[in-house]
Formats: sequence, C-alpha cells, structure tokens
Amino acid sequence: MKLRHLAARAACEFLVFEAVPPFRGVRVRSDQPILTRDDAQQARQDIAARYLGEELGRRFAAERTSAGVLLRIPAIHATAWDLKAILPCQ
Repeated sequence: MKLRHLAARAACEFLVFEAVPPFRGVRVRSDQPILTRDDAQQARQDIAARYLGEELGRRFAAERTSAGVLLRIPAIHATAWDLKAILPCQ
C-alpha cells in the first residue's frame, strides 16, 4: 500500500527520532522520491554488513527471499533537532 502511495504521489517525508533524552530527531522532505528494485539486494547487504559485520551481513541478505524495494529520498528540505537545551540538568 505504501509503495502505491509513493508511486502515485511524488512527495514524502522521512522522520526519525529518539524517545529518550536528549530527544534528537531528523526530518527529511522530498518531492521526488525514487523507488527502484534494481539494487535493493545490494543495499540490503550493505546495510546489514554495517550493523552485523561483513560475513553475517552477507548471510542475512542472502536469506531474504523477497526482491525488496529501495526508496531514495533526495532531500529538498531537512531539519534536525534535539531538546538538550530545555531539559532539566541530569
């Protein structure tokens, strides 16, 4: 469903934040998201290798049977924040 929405409406936002102090976050907005299936497996392996190491990352990616879809978000606007300045001293 989400992929159909992205394909139909060329705009999206990506938001990630921490739920623990200092409550940092990043929001990226794009009006031209790029959906591709061509290099999704390589991206999956690269990301897995970063977090699991080369060998475990390669194994993790190889075990995934779906082709996957890669979403690239060329940013037209990005915002980052943290609430450190307004938090009580710890």
